[in-house]
Amino acid sequence: METAEVLQIFERLIGSVWTFSALSYAAEKGVLEQLDEPRTLSYVSEHAEVPIALVERILDILVALNLAQREGDTYTADKGLLPLVTPPRKAFFLGNLKSNYFESRNLIDSAREPTTELGWNFTEPEILQSMGRAAFRLGDSIFRELVPKLGDLASRLQVPSARFLDVGCGMGGISIAACRLLPNLYAVGLEPQDAPLNEARQNITAAGLTDRIELRKQAVEDMADEEAFDLVYFPQSFMSDEVVKRGLRNIWKALQPGGWVLVQTIAIPGMELQAALSRLRDTLMGGRARIPSQIETMLSNANFISISTLASSVVPTFNFIAGQRPT
Repeated sequence: METAEVLQIFERLIGSVWTFSALSYAAEKGVLEQLDEPRTLSYVSEHAEVPIALVERILDILVALNLAQREGDTYTADKGLLPLVTPPRKAFFLGNLKSNYFESRNLIDSAREPTTELGWNFTEPEILQSMGRAAFRLGDSIFRELVPKLGDLASRLQVPSARFLDVGCGMGGISIAACRLLPNLYAVGLEPQDAPLNEARQNITAAGLTDRIELRKQAVEDMADEEAFDLVYFPQSFMSDEVVKRGLRNIWKALQPGGWVLVQTIAIPGMELQAALSRLRDTLMGGRARIPSQIETMLSNANFISISTLASSVVPTFNFIAGQRPT
């Protein structure tokens, strides 16, 4: 490859950074929401409180991406964009943009440190809450899309004794989403770190769910529950191989016979850019870039049955590997 070709690649990457920044700004300021029908620059500028010159430059980018159309003096958002930038999905969309920004910025900032520490160690409330908003929408997707595919689990979660274990619950978004959808469900969230645990307490209180969501400062490898839960959510990307193995053994014991575990992974195989990026993010979180087939093997070794890999429409880059404790 010639130097000129390499420079072209870098120019495209720089363009991607600016495109991401413009889209994030437009989503945060409400520019995108204004485009639910044909709007002029002056209308968008006034209602989003953004200088008209900046509105025009941002909308030029959206048009170039085919995310908006221009006809004469008016602009309209593409029909596929609007559901993402308006409630109820807007919170997830913004949270996903921000969490990716914070995670990537953290990688750049770590280059200035003498050593680079891997693992998820965010403590700033703004960062944590952006991730929490993304988790809430993910939780909604898990219980609406994935749970109905797992045998009789959907009906089991409707009964008054239904219990859900949220491993590494972070800011409580998944548990909150679950309890809002399922009025009889009781959730337990495990979170070993103080900062996200404090944010989770605030979020659960604000949601009015303190009587239905229990928080424990605990790691999955230290859990001792037996036959207590119908479903366990296990985001293994933050953990070493040994912790995942110990965690799966404890989860098997903690599940009711016939109960299910959903193991989340973001790493996928292959040498395409998206696959390589997925493994980078997994490694930065402290995991070992375990791909779905490896998780399936670990579940089988832990005596789970009915193992399958599922996908979510909300986060296409995530995979969820399901396993059942035998009855």
